Amino acid sequence: MVVERAIVQSTRSQHFPGGDQIWPGFYNRGSSYNMLNRNKRAIVLDLKADAGREAFLRLAESADVVLENNSPRVMSSLGVGYEQLAERNAGVVLCSISAFGASGPEAHYTALGSNIEGSSGLVAQTGYGPGERYATGSFHADPIGGTIGALVTIAALTQRERSGRGQHVDVSLLESGASFLVESLLDYRLSGRVAEPRGNRSPRIAPQGAYPSAGDDCWLAVGVEDDGQWRALAGAIGRPELAERWPDLASRRRAHDEIDRAITEWSEQLDHQRAAELLQRAGVPAAPVLANWEIISDPHLYERGYWVELVHPETGLERWEGLPWRLSRLPQREHTPAPLLDQHSDEVLSENGFSAEEIASLREQGVVKETPADVALFIPSLSGPTAPS
Repeated sequence: MVVERAIVQSTRSQHFPGGDQIWPGFYNRGSSYNMLNRNKRAIVLDLKADAGREAFLRLAESADVVLENNSPRVMSSLGVGYEQLAERNAGVVLCSISAFGASGPEAHYTALGSNIEGSSGLVAQTGYGPGERYATGSFHADPIGGTIGALVTIAALTQRERSGRGQHVDVSLLESGASFLVESLLDYRLSGRVAEPRGNRSPRIAPQGAYPSAGDDCWLAVGVEDDGQWRALAGAIGRPELAERWPDLASRRRAHDEIDRAITEWSEQLDHQRAAELLQRAGVPAAPVLANWEIISDPHLYERGYWVELVHPETGLERWEGLPWRLSRLPQREHTPAPLLDQHSDEVLSENGFSAEEIASLREQGVVKETPADVALFIPSLSGPTAPS
């Protein structure tokens, strides 16, 4: 059971196909939502209404896990916090993922992944050199926070097997972001050094970087892990004397700029796919930095059966990412597109003991509805069409 709020402001309102056209039912067309919510069912309940809150608590009576991503005050304010859930189901595990956690002086601050990159300190280390700080653009705390939430929820379920009771799991996105800084934090505590951005370079392997290749904004990623790979790289780019001049890690780190220029002179003459292939054959860790269209058409991902193709009732044929791993005993599963708003409300409520009369009453009260109540508030253009002049 996943609690989704602020439907128009969520991923349902991001990146519509066809140039972000605001069509009726736009909230079923958001690419971000449709990517992240495959293989799920969706229901609508107004938790501010007494009947909606009671319906939610009834659903929670048979739930193993309730997962929510709000500021800490939200669930309790709605009357569906852990205490209320545990009264109805002592074995339920509530996993709450918030910006700064459920306690402490910043508990009630709100944030997005972009804010967390700054407050966690991650931005202080991402960039091309000292004083050049950049956000990653990928909001790393979000997927890491979700992964940590999944792991600790599994741990809580394992503990329930012994104790018979659930628990409230509190996950902080701030701490999830700080997990990227463990090495730098330890270095600061031991030596007083403050880490600065270092681009793609590493203190443990050299050369390492993203090197320009033929074309516009095309790049080749290389990371040499040992002396043998370094000799192979020097030979592959036609500069074997480099391996004799800088034979070990310490000397290569000191000469990194000069080595980068030598690699660039070679890589700029080749497309990044061909350059990566030549280095890989020589035993050098290398890969092309792929644009989105190259990822979609990558032969390796195709051969591995990575992509999942689905037909969504509103957006048509979609190709989405599959699992990046294969487990020998994982059964084949049916893949389904992301649900439409309210698509499974009647189905899920019926499965959990609600009668047809009760479901009809919830709809009459507006507790269950087919469209979000705040569409016109956030998208004024939907209030009424204006004919082109």
